[in-house]
Amino acid sequence: MRRAAVILILVILFSQPVLSGYSLEESITVAESRISFACLIDFEDEEELQGKLAAIDLGPSPGLGQEKQFSRQYLEYLLRRENIDFNSWEIPDRINVKTDLQIIGERELKEKIKEKLKGKIPGVIVDFTRGVSETAYPRGDLQLSLELGSSFRVPGNNTISLALFSKGELWKTIRIPVFLDRKIPVYLVSTDLGINQKLTEDNLEIKVMPESKLPRGFIPAGDEMDGYRTRRNLSQGSILCSHHIEETPLVERGAEIKIEIISTGFSISIPGEAMESGKKGDEIRVRNLFSGEVMQGKIIGDKKIEIEI
Repeated sequence: MRRAAVILILVILFSQPVLSGYSLEESITVAESRISFACLIDFEDEEELQGKLAAIDLGPSPGLGQEKQFSRQYLEYLLRRENIDFNSWEIPDRINVKTDLQIIGERELKEKIKEKLKGKIPGVIVDFTRGVSETAYPRGDLQLSLELGSSFRVPGNNTISLALFSKGELWKTIRIPVFLDRKIPVYLVSTDLGINQKLTEDNLEIKVMPESKLPRGFIPAGDEMDGYRTRRNLSQGSILCSHHIEETPLVERGAEIKIEIISTGFSISIPGEAMESGKKGDEIRVRNLFSGEVMQGKIIGDKKIEIEI
């Protein structure tokens, strides 16, 4: 019975991972965004044990000008918890940990944010309302992830969340207030226009402007203006808006028109007079110039009215 107990003890002892001859330094600099127990040791060929120690998380790495301290008692507690024999280790009473950091400056960070936003909002204009401070991150490749949130407004004040990743691990998240605007091409009146003047390339020009500077109802350049006319006097340089214009009527009130009367099996064409103005598809009143009768018809073309009976 005693012999079996001794054998069992020996099996347990020899099955435990053992480090021999390792001496931990009092001051350690890490390059990772999170500290594991493995960061505290300069390994040789202890792959199995290295993997086990790498799973012992000691929390995020300290930031710029900061350091973390770990007591010997705390580290020994973690080793005992993982059933690791540390009798041959030399562990100082306290270990100080710093991070090997590099700085990304304000200008570079702003440019990276603008680049990210341009991928989300075409033509975006970014105003950093409170500036952006330089920030530090663990030395190595830096990746940025930007979130706008579901209620962002353009134009308008917003707070964006910028996540910094180092070596695939989240390092920190920064919240940055910004005013977002965007460039939009619009129509400007290139010469003074009176009422009922047709809009053409000769009296309009295109200018790119911030959306926040545009009046309500502005018309983006690219919308077709052929077939529209002014509803009011417009001075040179005015931004063209929807309430400034109307479709040019195909039929003007008082104009001589052609009335097409259509019925089953026949159609006739008679001259008439428009009693109302209207565009294609509108129903207007017309007068038959032969009989003087007033009828209702639909505009189907330039000075053409159709009446079905």
